[in-house]
Amino acid sequence: MKYLLLLLLLPTISISCKEESNNELIKSQASQLASEWTEAWNGNINVDHMMSLHHPELQYYWHNNPLTYNGFKKVLEEYIVGHEHYNLELVNEVVTVMDNNNAIVGFQLIDKGKAPDSAEGAFTLVITRYKSKWKIIHIHES
Repeated sequence: MKYLLLLLLLPTISISCKEESNNELIKSQASQLASEWTEAWNGNINVDHMMSLHHPELQYYWHNNPLTYNGFKKVLEEYIVGHEHYNLELVNEVVTVMDNNNAIVGFQLIDKGKAPDSAEGAFTLVITRYKSKWKIIHIHES
């Protein structure tokens, strides 16, 4: 009887371990995307590379104005590239896995060119799988 119970529990234990392993993989991939996004802001911003990190249905509010993918690209080209220079570091990251295709990454950015430990702001990236790659679909900053 003990062995029968063990045989019945094994698939449940296996599924639980597999889900935990999958969540860790998603957390790692989400963290990698957030790091790549942060690095993309540093130095000379490559607009094409920056935009490749975002989902075509991107939602972003910039100075209280809702922006789409194309609106975000326009802001980069007209107001950021050539006008702003960043040396950012991502800190205090927290990744929440929603499901196999969606996750949330929260963090703060520090401008290394300013006073140590001066957080520039808090960011939340909502990411989703799109054509088998992780893409940022929503950005919130405060």
